[in-house]
Amino acid sequence: MDYKYIIVEEKDGIGKLILNRPEQLNALTLDLDREMYDAFRNFKDNDDIKVVIVTGAGHAFCAGGDIAAMPTWPRQPELRQFFNEVIGGIIKSIFYMEKPVIAMVNGPAVAAGLNLALACDLIIAAESARFGEAYVKVGLSSDWGGNYFLPRRVGLMKAMELSLTGKIIDTKEAERIGLVNQVVPDDKLELTVMEIAKQLANGPTRVIGLIKRLLNTSVGLNLESALELETYSVALCTEGEEFKEGYNAFLEKRKPLFKKSKQIG
Repeated sequence: MDYKYIIVEEKDGIGKLILNRPEQLNALTLDLDREMYDAFRNFKDNDDIKVVIVTGAGHAFCAGGDIAAMPTWPRQPELRQFFNEVIGGIIKSIFYMEKPVIAMVNGPAVAAGLNLALACDLIIAAESARFGEAYVKVGLSSDWGGNYFLPRRVGLMKAMELSLTGKIIDTKEAERIGLVNQVVPDDKLELTVMEIAKQLANGPTRVIGLIKRLLNTSVGLNLESALELETYSVALCTEGEEFKEGYNAFLEKRKPLFKKSKQIG
């Protein structure tokens, strides 16, 4: 698929998806959504990609849906089908992808833009970034998985406040409430994210994917089920090539060199 509204880069095991409508603050359209859907599916199925970065071109991460384009949207039930298949497909690809996805938030991340970032495993933000669930201001309820991810990041009461008021918060507040993992100076953002991405790309890819699966699954489990799943997962790891390499490197007092290995589980 040829992309018009996103840029996809792949190098050294790192995939990057750049929303590319900078003059519109990377606001989302149905065509852009379709391109993202295709790109994330490709990242998910590409064993050469070990970590994915999502960011925006220019000075914004994503300003949410393009309100000016909304009158061109299809009517029900076609619109519901699009949201279920395409937007739902994007979020599920990120969530179930057994490789880490990093949101590199280089500017405003509002409404669907914020929720796209929340679906990622890590959020690293530039100091100039701003965040908000601004749906209520235009008479909409939130989408793009925000109702699932936001309360899990910041707690139900804070999620309720952000969603009901639609207020925009700065990175100081975002970091305080646990909305982001790290805030860095604007000119250090890409360097910081690439350092994290390279560390993850050089790590035990299959084990990292398993850890992501365990943490995401544990939210809906009781303690007994979580412990059982942990036991099963550790047993799988001990039979994998990545554990063998990590174990031998520890004994030999050297840095482990993790290579491609078969899927765990």
